Amino acid sequence: MGVAAFGAAARLGILSSKYPRLTRVMRSRTACGLSIAMALGIITAMALQHWPQRMGEAASVRSADRLDFVAIAVAYEAQLAAGSGQPTTEHLAAIRSRLPALAFADRRVVYLSDRSGFITASTAVSADSPTRLADLLGSEDTEPTGTSGSVIRTTLRDGTPVLAAFRSLTSGYVAVVQPRSAVSAERSYPPYASEAFAFACATALAGLTAGCLRYRRRALNAKRDRRRIARQFDTSLAHGRCGLWDWDTTRNRVFWSSSMYELLGYEPRGDHLSVGEITALLHPEDGGMRMLADALSTAAALDRELRVRTAGGDWLWLRIKGEVVIDPIDGSRHIVGLAADVSADRQAAERRAKDDRRLRDAVEAISEAFVLWDAEERLILCNTRFLKLHGIPAHLALPGTPARQIMTAGRPAMAGDLLPLDLSGSTGGRTVERQLPDGRWVHVSEQRTRDGGVVSVGIDVSEHKRKEARLRERERHLQGSVRRAETAAQCYAAAAERNYEANLAKTQFLSRMSHELRTPLTAIIGFSDVMRQQLLGPIDTRYVSYTNDIHASGLKLLQVIDGILQMTRIEKGQFALSPEVMLLDDVVGDAIEAIREDAAARRITIEIDTLGPILIQADAQGLREVLVQLLRNAVTFSGIDACVRIRLRTAGERINIFVEDRGIGIPSDILPRLGRPFEQVESEYCRNGGGAGLGLSIAQALVDMHDGTLKLRSEPGIGTIAMVHLPKLQPAANDRDAPSAQLNLSLIAAE
Repeated sequence: MGVAAFGAAARLGILSSKYPRLTRVMRSRTACGLSIAMALGIITAMALQHWPQRMGEAASVRSADRLDFVAIAVAYEAQLAAGSGQPTTEHLAAIRSRLPALAFADRRVVYLSDRSGFITASTAVSADSPTRLADLLGSEDTEPTGTSGSVIRTTLRDGTPVLAAFRSLTSGYVAVVQPRSAVSAERSYPPYASEAFAFACATALAGLTAGCLRYRRRALNAKRDRRRIARQFDTSLAHGRCGLWDWDTTRNRVFWSSSMYELLGYEPRGDHLSVGEITALLHPEDGGMRMLADALSTAAALDRELRVRTAGGDWLWLRIKGEVVIDPIDGSRHIVGLAADVSADRQAAERRAKDDRRLRDAVEAISEAFVLWDAEERLILCNTRFLKLHGIPAHLALPGTPARQIMTAGRPAMAGDLLPLDLSGSTGGRTVERQLPDGRWVHVSEQRTRDGGVVSVGIDVSEHKRKEARLRERERHLQGSVRRAETAAQCYAAAAERNYEANLAKTQFLSRMSHELRTPLTAIIGFSDVMRQQLLGPIDTRYVSYTNDIHASGLKLLQVIDGILQMTRIEKGQFALSPEVMLLDDVVGDAIEAIREDAAARRITIEIDTLGPILIQADAQGLREVLVQLLRNAVTFSGIDACVRIRLRTAGERINIFVEDRGIGIPSDILPRLGRPFEQVESEYCRNGGGAGLGLSIAQALVDMHDGTLKLRSEPGIGTIAMVHLPKLQPAANDRDAPSAQLNLSLIAAE
């Protein structure tokens, strides 16, 4: 906003500040007009109230004077006519002939009497006229009236109010009587004059009142408009975080608009602020009010930024713009203007400066040479690495320096590469590599910005070039190594193929041999069992012992042959799993039953430790075979009267089966060889076991087929623990295949 706009807003603030005084003047003028109108109305009302009475009294006085004059004229004429004699009717007739008819108008009645009061003549036409003057008047209450006071107000005997005038003669009296109604009818003004006058006064009063009310209505409308405009103006200023101020330098006081109070958080005051109060709110480092006045003494307008303390104790940055204005009402000198909150602008400027410093620090911290040109090929920003890379003096690295000036100051070999891109307004870029005179290589990447500038990043790729050369050399060596490796891989594949064929032949041979051995062995076991049980008749005791040994050796040999056959089936992939849902306790029970005789022969106790029924989805025969092999090894390598323990535990979605024994144990160097087909531990640990060493191999293979793991932990002389880790049954399988619904629900709830 320019100074002129601020001055216009300030002058509007001056008028707004003078509105209260103008309003008081308007109120006083309106009140004065209404008071005058009311006073005129009251005076007019009072005048109209007493005007008929006063007019009547004036008419009565005039009638009394005329009546007195008529009485004097009649007495004079009567005295001339009667002389010293008694007045008679003839004298009265003579009097009427000599006096004008106007003397007997307005119903005036003339009475002539003698000295004793008897009426001798009258102009009355009524038959019941009184005979004495004393009988004429019915009330003794009389009131003098008229200018001379010789006329009285009284009442006749019949109750008629009259005016009466009396005059004495030499030989009698003259009485002239006139009804007061005739006096009221005699007006010195035209008919309806009082009504017309009253109407004219009322009309004038109504017009005056209407004018006053119209003037007051216009004043009220102007006042409402002024208040509305002032509210809108204050609202606009408040929304714009601005306020008006008016410094009356003549009276040394300051006026603030309501938006100014709201801007600083103070309660609006009806009176003006003193200069001292304003100075107390200004920051000491920004100067006081006198400084603003001194600034205006040398300039036509004021434009400064200073800090003012708010009601909360914070400092608010305000931009003060103002000018000198002469008050059109009283001619006093004012410095008026607008105060705008620029705290956000100051904070934004500080943030921009801080961001600029951060940007410069970030650009300086870049490990590459960085430079930014504007659309007119002038320098905006660069870092020290750019200057060092191109040998540019630091005093030229100023914003706004032309690129050609920087180009000529750089290394001649690189001068052409320092120029920004000439892409004809496109947003593309280029990437080039140049070798410096000192042998270093620089990779320069330039890109056009949206405003037409160019950003350039230069990277010293000398080390990359050296590494690239070394990598090419290594690549040649690696290619030779790859060729040799391919040749070795081909040889290995051929050897593996031969090994596979040999292993397959071995497996087929063992399978055929096992079948060939199983046929005669079946006959040996069968006949030895018949002889052992003496089914064909009693034999010698020595032969019974022989036959028992033959039968036991045959069974043992059959077990070895079955192991070989099963192992060959597994290796050939002929053993297929048939998973089903079952109780793990049942499978463990079957496995224990299969080795019960071997355990009983060595008096070995087998214990089961479980936390409850456990469902598992697995191949029943395969899982039973795993447990049988592990239990047989535990029984075989345990001492007499020992104990083998089976623990069943769940671990999340899997199941752990532990087989523990307290036998001779296995040395740590032999453990890695266990699980290999036909592998057997050293003779001192297996002299009581024998066999082909296929038990753990079969168990390992079956566990792998179940997506499980088999782990052994053993200490010589302490015992061995075998752990089988298998997947757990899914809830859907429980719902479908569990043998007992109640057990199924319990297991699912437990899980």
